[in-house]
Amino acid sequence: QNAGSSAAGHCVIAVARHLGLRKLSFVRRAESIAACEAAGADAVLVDDASATDAARAIPDFQPAALALNAVGGE
Repeated sequence: QNAGSSAAGHCVIAVARHLGLRKLSFVRRAESIAACEAAGADAVLVDDASATDAARAIPDFQPAALALNAVGGE
């Protein structure tokens, strides 16, 4: 999911945790990582040009079965 540090992002993390799903969140700024981890995200990445490669480097990486876009736009 993107917007991981938003209120909606934290709700998604909580629901996914309750369902036993792994949670990968993307944030705009590195200083938002700790808040997402504290909320229960399994991995948090800064949403930049290297994010895709960083996601693939996560141990036991598997393509997402579900992705949520809370930002929209292009």
